[in-house]
Amino acid sequence: MKTNYLIISLLAFGLALAGQHPIQAQQNVAVFKNGSAFFVNKMKVDASKGFFLLEKVPAATFGTLWLTAENNTIKGTRSYMEEVAKKMKVTNKKGMVKALIGKSATFTLTNNKTYQGTIQRIDGSMIVFKTGGKWMTFTTDNIKMMELGQAPATQFVQKEKQRVLRIDFAQARANQTFELMYLQKGISWVPNYSVNLLNDKKAEITLKANLMNDVEDLKDANINFVVGVPNFAYDYLQSPVASTQRVGDFISRLNRTGGRFRSSTRADITAQQLSNNFSVNTTPVSGGGLQNLKGQSAEDLFFYNTSKITLKKGDRAFYQIFKAKVNYEHVYEVSFSTNSDRRSSYSKSYSEGPQTVGQVWHSIRLENKTPYPWTTGTALITKPIDGIAKPLSQDKLGYTPAGGKAKLRITISPNINVKHAERELSRDENKKRKDRYTYDLLTVESKFEIKNYHNKDIKLNISRSITGEPIKSSAKWTTDKKFSVYNNINLSHDLAWEVDLKKGESKTITYQYKIYVRR
Repeated sequence: MKTNYLIISLLAFGLALAGQHPIQAQQNVAVFKNGSAFFVNKMKVDASKGFFLLEKVPAATFGTLWLTAENNTIKGTRSYMEEVAKKMKVTNKKGMVKALIGKSATFTLTNNKTYQGTIQRIDGSMIVFKTGGKWMTFTTDNIKMMELGQAPATQFVQKEKQRVLRIDFAQARANQTFELMYLQKGISWVPNYSVNLLNDKKAEITLKANLMNDVEDLKDANINFVVGVPNFAYDYLQSPVASTQRVGDFISRLNRTGGRFRSSTRADITAQQLSNNFSVNTTPVSGGGLQNLKGQSAEDLFFYNTSKITLKKGDRAFYQIFKAKVNYEHVYEVSFSTNSDRRSSYSKSYSEGPQTVGQVWHSIRLENKTPYPWTTGTALITKPIDGIAKPLSQDKLGYTPAGGKAKLRITISPNINVKHAERELSRDENKKRKDRYTYDLLTVESKFEIKNYHNKDIKLNISRSITGEPIKSSAKWTTDKKFSVYNNINLSHDLAWEVDLKKGESKTITYQYKIYVRR
């Protein structure tokens, strides 16, 4: 009994099947955040003829492609272009006709004429057809309908030229185990954090890894998401075994000196950036409330480990790496701009500068009491209200080691008012001469006026950099001298205050510094 099939485009995708497959294979992949990954593929193959033909040569970077054989010696490897037969899934009329080469079929064309015969071959879109002892040709676009005596095939064989890698072993073995490792570009992970504020002291932090794969299929792979900055000096250059570059071009690129440390100056998420409030507690830490994490450290890299990951080339996925409850505190902070050392800013008529109002940021400071580092990533801060998570902000969480602290900004707080002004207290004229210039020595008094309009007690951090020498402050402060390679008459200092304010409380802080001003 014959079945009629109307030719339509099938919704499927092409799948290349290699002619020589490993008997067993295990993928181990260390994925970096800079768009590269290091593969270690363990394979058991049939090398009974003394060699194995690897029909998919990885696009390895220069110097990272290595092969080792278990209880055997690899005599050599050679890559070359070879015509390889591939099984392709039928996705359209042309593919279906290719699957029928050498078989009998009845075609109805767009001119409503019907022909019965055998498909001899297909050249491009041109079909060569034998019917009733005669030969005819037509294109796939001319096909309106066809009749088959059996169900249509879902695959067809197609020959293509591609680069293959021949691995020659010293001893022929039907079950030969070997390991193939290489660095390859086109796969990356990007970290996202969720920070859920459970109450005023506890938060739940969750790390999710976004995995983007544009290189090769992963099947039941062991994946290590790497925390750290990889240093592969020649990752800009493809291995000669995997490349079709000419010798001259390869040598020219190999000898170039630029671009080796392109990522070292990046301060984004693909690089490692220290938390903007980096500090370390050297006491032992524990991982209370941890879920779903296995980790390993090696030198200055840390590996978040997951297993049995399947992800096809072109696919995207995300995986939860860990979840933990941590302590946090609310922090309010304001920073004021540095003073000027220009003489125009301190004329003899100078007595009091303009008052400035500081922009106070409400932040949270998280304690990393987990036994592993937090890599640089985006952080979404939420707070449950009536059982529903409400968004507070999104910020970047900087790299924070175990035992360290990380600060995340939430929003500008209008309920804390900080005003700053300064005035000249005294001027010692012609105090110093340097490089043919004469300088006055000024004593300047600055003042912070602070008001907490919040209905709660808060902690406020105030910071300012000054040019000059700090003298005294009415409140406890820290002063850090900045290093300078220039022989400036004035040194620079970082000043900082931590102020506790009760709800509704006002405070005033005054401090003084000296500065040399050119006459």
